[in-house]
Formats: sequence, structure tokens, C-alpha cells
Amino acid sequence: MFSLLPLFLFGGSVLATSEWKTVKNYNTGSSQFWACDSVVTTALTYDYVPLGEGEYSAYYDAMCGYSPCVGSMMLCCNQLSDSDSHKMDQVYHIAAQTCSEYSSYQYDWTYYRDQFENATKNFLDPSDIKNISLPIYAPTYANMTLAEETYVAYNAFYKNLDDATYYGIGVFVYFAVLFVIASVFNLLTRIGVVQKFCNPFVNKLRSYLTIPSLCPKGKNAQPVGWKYFSSMLPNRQESLVGLGLTIMQIVFYCIPYHQNELPALFVTAQKGWTRLIADRAGIMAFGKVPLVILLAGRNNLLCFCTGIKYSSFIQYHKMVARWLFVDALIHGVGYTITEQGEYTLDLEDLYFVCGITALVIVGVMLLCSMNVFRRHTYEIFLYTHIILAVALIVMCWYHCNTLGWCEWIIAASAVWFTDRLVRVIRMSTFGFRNSQIEMMSNETFKVTVDKPSHFHSTPGQFGYVYFSDSLLFFQNHPFTLVSGKDHVTLYIKAKRGITAKIMRQLKANGGKLTKRVCIEGPYGESSPIQRYDNTLLIAGGAGIPGMADYAIQFAESKTNIKFIWFQRKVGEPEIYIRDFLPKLKDTNVDIDMYLTQEGKQHSEEIYEAISQYADGFGSDDAGSSSSASDKNEVSEHSEKIKVKYGRPDMKSLVREEMSDIEGSVAIVSCGPAKMEDDLNAAVAEEVERSKSRIDLFDEMQIW
Repeated sequence: MFSLLPLFLFGGSVLATSEWKTVKNYNTGSSQFWACDSVVTTALTYDYVPLGEGEYSAYYDAMCGYSPCVGSMMLCCNQLSDSDSHKMDQVYHIAAQTCSEYSSYQYDWTYYRDQFENATKNFLDPSDIKNISLPIYAPTYANMTLAEETYVAYNAFYKNLDDATYYGIGVFVYFAVLFVIASVFNLLTRIGVVQKFCNPFVNKLRSYLTIPSLCPKGKNAQPVGWKYFSSMLPNRQESLVGLGLTIMQIVFYCIPYHQNELPALFVTAQKGWTRLIADRAGIMAFGKVPLVILLAGRNNLLCFCTGIKYSSFIQYHKMVARWLFVDALIHGVGYTITEQGEYTLDLEDLYFVCGITALVIVGVMLLCSMNVFRRHTYEIFLYTHIILAVALIVMCWYHCNTLGWCEWIIAASAVWFTDRLVRVIRMSTFGFRNSQIEMMSNETFKVTVDKPSHFHSTPGQFGYVYFSDSLLFFQNHPFTLVSGKDHVTLYIKAKRGITAKIMRQLKANGGKLTKRVCIEGPYGESSPIQRYDNTLLIAGGAGIPGMADYAIQFAESKTNIKFIWFQRKVGEPEIYIRDFLPKLKDTNVDIDMYLTQEGKQHSEEIYEAISQYADGFGSDDAGSSSSASDKNEVSEHSEKIKVKYGRPDMKSLVREEMSDIEGSVAIVSCGPAKMEDDLNAAVAEEVERSKSRIDLFDEMQIW
């Protein structure tokens, strides 16, 4: 509902006035009109009393409705337009629009055309004016030297405003081009075309540019820094996108301002340059507001089209948001300098106060978005972020609803509202349903809930889960969906908030609980492993259910699947073995289970445990069995599952697996952050030396 607030607050303003709209000023007659205004109304004197029916009548009534002044204005504009009839038509319309808004007169554009025609026939020659301080009663030519200088200054001023709008659009175009390229690539991957592209040049590019972390063998899924001062770095591909955005920003700021043409408006070229930088920065900041919201939205069609995972969109959201803050800061500092000496008076204007407030809000949002706050107080961060975002949109609207460029704010509100509406629809169609919650270990529990007939999810997809709770009903977090015939299962690791509360309730109720839940989703897409000759699934910890679901669902496809399963101990949590191994027993999926905190001396007990939960699995290395039938059963499945001990070197593991594979390979992974970082580095290195197409689908999502 928060996203509706900005629409309600400024909806009336949108209908009541057009001042919020962006207006193109360069080469539209505005420069001529305002340049002539600055010389005609100040250098000449008129015997005229304003009607006073408009808010700014004292200034505008003479130039808008008193014939000698209007005629002088039109003669001046004609001189600056080089007697071009098309340009004069623009001037007439600018005059009519301006005067209708600010003066007591509501004439249409033809009035100003008629005044010009009358002035050309009945003007007073400037040489006949003996005393410039006395009123004149006929149109005349103003000081055209000063008018020309002011006209040039206005041209530079208006061109900067219009260019800044184009620069804001340019950032959108930049991301649009990237997303189109990504969409085409995603389509080609899903239909099996990309898998055929494999040569040393392509592999080297992918090895160095698209797969690895930002730094060689560096961190991407793990935070970088210290406990209370850390950051989630983008990977190298995301960093290249950020680099492109940075280059664009620098280029936009470095495009000439023509400040030497500005003294007629701003006294000195330095003051003019400061004002133009401030204007350019402010408009560019506005242009990023809808993009920031679009990139953070859950119901982002771009995720589906491009195949880019949501956590990458969050990285792009952060990049654009940081540049938005830089733009806003430059805008604020620039106006602080140009308004020196008048700051107290400016604070009496609502638009000025709202601009300052908006800048402060963006700064606070950026500060509160630091990784330390997200990691340790995520719920506080999230809802504070939402409230501040609503306040930012409202402040931006009232900052510029009389200046223009508010289409950006309307677009941002529309994007946000649409995202929230789709979320509500998703939740409504699923509803709150009874679920069975079972405790798996001291930190993990399993949720099973019947699903509606229309609800379908595929391996790798996730949903946001809401639990019925009197206090924490609003909390929701993403979890992998494992879909059965008529139910959905989620395996949840308890952390803080609602999941910690449910774990406490489970411990108090013997490990079982019935609770109503709602699933918002599904989100994400399955990796197209069926288009590859081979698939290597690598999972650990909470990532095991998703990878096991891939193995089960695609076991009968043409791809050869191997599942590498990392788990600390058989009993932590044993439910993964109990739930997934029996379903893989009669498939062609080979399984390597690494028990990272078990020793080989316990192998017999381990295989007995595996057989207990997944009858029929074993290995030649399992130890002695009690009967011949048991030995035969073990022998039959000796190539099906192998249990190994300790934590392997990921580079050696990947190289070993790739050495026995022919054809294209999809590596799909989800697991602990360190595992993911090690895997990324290993795959990047292997891709460079491989003669087969290797694609990594990292389904670990963290932001």
C-alpha cells in the first residue's frame, strides 16, 4: 500500500496543472522570448498599471497585454529569429502559454502574431526616443546588442537543460541495449544454439570477463571487508556493466557547458558554469529514479527475458542508486553555491525545502543500505528502505512539480505500483493454506503445503513465504520451491525474525507444527540443462533441495547428470537423504556425496544410515554386510552413490569431472558462499582450457 501513497498525494496536481511536465526549450522560441523580456521590460518604461488578476501580474501583465510592450517584445524576437516565420510562430505560442499561466491575460497565440504585424507598421524609431526614462506609447526596438548576448546565454542555458534530459534517457537506453543483448543470448541458450559456440577466443573471453569474481579468485558470494565494515562486491560481468555506466556518467558531465556565453544571465562565467552543472546533475538524478525502482522489483519481466538472476539486478540497482546520490549531491552543492546570500529566502519556498529533504533521504538510504545493516538488521533495513523510498518520491514530486521533469517520478510510481499489485495478485491466487512444519535439525525445518491446481514451479525457482503470525505476518523471505504432484515443499534454515520464532515453536511442540502459509511466486527460471550433453549439479547446505530437484525432474532427459552433494554429516540434516535419495535410486543420476566433517573410519555406520533412510543405496566401500542379499544389493548400486570424506579442492574437483566428459556441460550450483566463490574461480579457469562448451549457472542468490 505504501506504493499507492505518492499517486494519491500528487494525483490531483497532475490533473490540475501541466507545470510538472518536461518542456523542450532549446530552439522552441523560449530563448528569443526571455532574452527580449530581459531587455524590453527593464530598459524601457511604460505608462501602464497591471490588472493584478494573476499571481505574477505585476511583472507579466505589461509584456503580455499592453500593446506598446507586447509589440516591442515581438519586434525584438523577430530580430533574434532573423525574420524566420517558423521561429516566430514558436515565439507566439511560447508567449501565449507563458502569459496564460502567469499574467492576467488569456490571449491565444494569434493575438501576439497580430501585435507583431501592427508593430512592424507602427513602431517608434529608437533614435526618436530622447529620454529613455520616460514612458513610451508605441512599439520600438530595444537594445539589440544586449538582447543578442542574452539570447546566446539563454540558448546555452536551455540546451543544457534539454541535453540533461537526453542524458537521463541515455542511461535507460544503455541498460535497454544490455538487456536486449542478454535476452537474445538467453533465448539462444534455451533453444540450444549457444552450446555450439566453443573456440579458444570465446572461451578466453568468458574465462576472463563473464564468469569470475571481480578479483582473480576473489569473493563474490562472500562479503569483503571486516565484520562491521564490509561489502558485497559484484562479479566481473556486473562490474563491467558498472564500468560502462561510470564512463557514461563521466562523459555526460564532461560534455561542454559553453559557460563563456553565460555572463549576461549569471554575471560571471564561473557562476553560470556552476548553475549548469547543478541543473544537469539534478535532471540526470531524476532520470534514474524509475530505473532504480525497476531494477529492484520482484515482478521484473526482465528477469524472465534476460535470464539474469535477481541478485544481479539488485547489484545493478545499487550501482544506479549510488550514481543517483552522486548526481543529487552535485545538484545540491551547486545550488548551495549559486544561491549564496539568498539561502534564507530560498528556504521559504516549498520546492527548495523538498529538494534538500530529498537529498538527505537519498544519503540516509545509501548509508542504511551498507552490508553491515543488511546482514544484522535486515528487517529494519528493508522496511526503513521502503518508507524512505516513498518519502523520496513525494519530495521529488514537490521539488519539481512547478518546474518540470516529473514524468520520471510518475513513471517510478507506476513501476512500483505495478510490482506491488502483481505481488498482491500472486498472493491472492495462492491464499493462506494449512502447512505441516517439521523440525529437521536445530537450525533447519521443512514446510509442506498443498498447492492450488494452477500453481506450477520448476527446479531452481523460488517463492517468498509468509507465515500467519499475529506480529510478524508481514515478514517474507525467498526459499527454493520443491514441487510435488499436489504440494510444495520448502526447506528453511532458521535465522532471525519469523523463522527463528517458528523454530522456537517447533522445539516447544515436539518438532512438529501446523501453520497457515502463503507463497508469493514462483520467481526465477530453471537452468536449461536439457539442452546440454552433460550436467554437473553441485550443492551444499540449504542448496541441496534445489539441486536434488533438478536431478529428480531431469533424470529421464537426454543430459547425463552427476550430482555432487556436500554435507557436513549424514545426520545434519538427515531429512535431505531421506527425502531425495529414494527418488534418485532408480534413475541414471550418479551421486558423489562429500561428508566434510566425517572421517572414513565411520564409513560402515554412514552406509548403514544411508541405507536406513534410502533403502537400496550403497557402495563397494561400505564395509561388510550381514547377508548375501545385502551384498548383492550393495553391489548393484556401487556406481550409483559414492561417499567421500573431507572438503575437496574445488579446482581439482572440477578438472577431474571435466576430464571424463565429452560434449557440452552445464554446471548448476547452489550452496555456501565460499563453495560458490571457489567454484566460480575453478570453472573460469577450466573454461579457458576446455575444448567443450562449459556454462556455469550459479543459482545462489544473495543481496
